[in-house]
Amino acid sequence: MDAQTTPLSAVVADDEPEIRDLISEYLSKLGYQVTQAGDGLEALLHVRDLRPTLLILDLMMPRLGGIDALGHIRRSYPNVAIIVLTGTTDDALRGRVIGLGAAALLPKPLDLDILGTIIGTIAPRAV
Repeated sequence: MDAQTTPLSAVVADDEPEIRDLISEYLSKLGYQVTQAGDGLEALLHVRDLRPTLLILDLMMPRLGGIDALGHIRRSYPNVAIIVLTGTTDDALRGRVIGLGAAALLPKPLDLDILGTIIGTIAPRAV
């Protein structure tokens, strides 16, 4: 294993602290070591430094939006499983996000059961 890769690690990027905390607590219960980011630039830096197995990424964030962060991260770190969150969804947005390499686009408010199901299909789990 690469020395910079932490097994079952995740970055949760959202500018809403309550959402970050909720998702982080949920992922911790699944066995993930979680790092939080409050904007897209911070998410990009955490992914660069930590090489997580999973990234939960909000679309609307300050400094670097989710679409731009997604593009940068996918090009540089193709093995990170990425789930994107958004308050507004439509087919064009879904197509763009999936086209940029996200595994899923989930609406807010977030359903943790759906998040767990998607994580179970795209990312490693704790044993």
